[in-house]
Amino acid sequence: MSKHWDFYKMGIDMSRAFDTIKRSKILDVLYQAGCNEDELRLVRILLAGTKLNVRVGSTYSADFETTIGSPQGDSPSPVLFTCYLASALTSIRSHSTRPNPPVSPLGIPLEMECADDVDFIDEEKATLERLLPVSAKNLKDSNLFVNEAKTEYTHVYLADTIEKDEDEKPLRGHEEWRKSSLLCSSADIAARCTMGNIAFRSLWKIWIRRSKIPLEKKTATVQCHLCVNHALQL
Repeated sequence: MSKHWDFYKMGIDMSRAFDTIKRSKILDVLYQAGCNEDELRLVRILLAGTKLNVRVGSTYSADFETTIGSPQGDSPSPVLFTCYLASALTSIRSHSTRPNPPVSPLGIPLEMECADDVDFIDEEKATLERLLPVSAKNLKDSNLFVNEAKTEYTHVYLADTIEKDEDEKPLRGHEEWRKSSLLCSSADIAARCTMGNIAFRSLWKIWIRRSKIPLEKKTATVQCHLCVNHALQL
């Protein structure tokens, strides 16, 4: 905002990303990143012999071994996936006109990633629309599957001081991207406070009803909730 950058953001959605990555490719990526044989052997052991079962109601199936994906819930899983995704994104850049590293001549970062959420950024929306099928194809080569129907485009800009909205109110500071995508810190914090209050109110009967929960624990929970809300607002 300080630089008055005007750009478009394309957010892609990947289906079951952690569950589809190829374990052999994970080891290749780690080798290319400079891991030694001991580190590769450790990862190989952590990925081998992983088992799943299916639950229907209260009944569980027999365990069966999996040979694909990275088990979620353990500490190495997000690290391995991040490395795997970085390799896939490098492939997208090599098959398009995107620079590597992904930074524009103006200094705008052209990619943002958090877990399996990936956003591509460009000054022109048409460029991102052309990039989508290239991204989907290259990610598929890595066994990552893009749900193109869930792709979201967001125009991020700073409105001119004279621009008005449909109610004739100043548009600056109230642009659509601030509300719809919650990219604005104020809108994001307000939404998080609202969700916290809703969750807190859903337990209201527990707070006021006599129960086996000690008063000290109830009081501590209320104080914790108030502190979190206050910290978010700060």
